[in-house]
Amino acid sequence: MPPAGEAPDPSTLRATDGAALGDPREAEAPPPPPAAPRRRGLPVPFAERPLTLTEGTLRFDHAVLLRTGGGLIGMMAFQLGLGITDDLELALLWPIARDPTLTGTYRVYTDGTLDVGVRAAVQVPLVTEGNTDARVALPIVLRGGPVRFFAAAELGMLFTANVSTLLAIPAQLAVSVGRAFAFGAQGWIGLLDGRHAAGDVGGFLCFTAWAAGRPVVDVRISAAYAPAEGDLLIHHSITLLPQLW
Repeated sequence: MPPAGEAPDPSTLRATDGAALGDPREAEAPPPPPAAPRRRGLPVPFAERPLTLTEGTLRFDHAVLLRTGGGLIGMMAFQLGLGITDDLELALLWPIARDPTLTGTYRVYTDGTLDVGVRAAVQVPLVTEGNTDARVALPIVLRGGPVRFFAAAELGMLFTANVSTLLAIPAQLAVSVGRAFAFGAQGWIGLLDGRHAAGDVGGFLCFTAWAAGRPVVDVRISAAYAPAEGDLLIHHSITLLPQLW
């Protein structure tokens, strides 16, 4: 310290001397910058969307399925899904005059590009006198730029007098063109009771309308061919995606 009556030499001050001299700039550190708000809501481009709905996002689907097999067969279905958190999604699928299916998907890992999850679904015979159908799956999503790839390993079990099993691998490759359009190929292949092959292959087109940087509605049409049955499947859906919180 300098002798009494002399001004201190700035070059000799220590980091703690400012506080001792009453300099408020040294007495307390500046507050950290505020954290950036966490992004909410699904990305608009289809190819950027994660495995599960983001927290607070509701999904309402109205779908029509047409199948040619011994004549034209039509079916209408509704689906309601909700992102409980960014990693947990619950959904209810209810085809008209058919039994409802409850589904839960949990994302166990994500690094922003790769999503890995577990999924469980059970069909409950509330409408028909059918049997209980349960499925478990390990889905993954790879998303980067305009390309998104989805695949899963799935085991289904139909509980009747004898339990029937279905091992299946569904997959989808999607490409976004700008924010509003997407197209891709999709299908699945499986083995029923370890003996009978099943599956279909096809493609889809999707248009997305958005507002305030979030998707509002998806309109999708897809077509697929099932070789084992010789059937053509045409699927049309309208999906509303409101943000609840």
